[in-house]
Amino acid sequence: MLYFSNITKYLCLLYFLTWSIIIMIENEPETKENKREWGKVVEGQAISIETNKTSYAPEERIVLTILYKNVGQKSVDTLFTGNIFATYDIKVFLPDGKETQITNFKKQVCGDSITPRFPGYVSTSLTKPGEEKSRGDIPLSRYFDFSCEGTYTIIVQQKLLQDGNDKETLKAISNKLKITIDNHLEQK
Repeated sequence: MLYFSNITKYLCLLYFLTWSIIIMIENEPETKENKREWGKVVEGQAISIETNKTSYAPEERIVLTILYKNVGQKSVDTLFTGNIFATYDIKVFLPDGKETQITNFKKQVCGDSITPRFPGYVSTSLTKPGEEKSRGDIPLSRYFDFSCEGTYTIIVQQKLLQDGNDKETLKAISNKLKITIDNHLEQK
């Protein structure tokens, strides 16, 4: 019969736990942050868009999150306005590639044009290298018509202040986000 001292038992248990933790870490699923797609970098700045899922039932609320990241070497001023459409140019394309219609609510906010009638306040926010900022959640289905079944493509352009010139802007383009409206899904 084998005899193990308490120290030996403790060391075996410690060895087993250490390897169990290492295996768990190696098999840990990728986080959403690791899989985030970013658009093309413009003047050290990039934007990313995402929704909480990729398939929706008809009439289900679709919420878009816009993230901005300074991937450059120096701090930059980011333009923000009280109206999201004065800062962001949001395009939603139907499954056939044509631009989708805007809702009556967006017409009230912007009129028949893409840019708003009243941009509200205009301010800038200093963004340090490596820093990410969120515009918050945008109720996309409140502004755009998602009544057709199929896969929609969403692209966002953000107006950026050009280095040393606070009047002219550049546009950073987001990743292309695809979402599907599926008539067979039930609204939750």
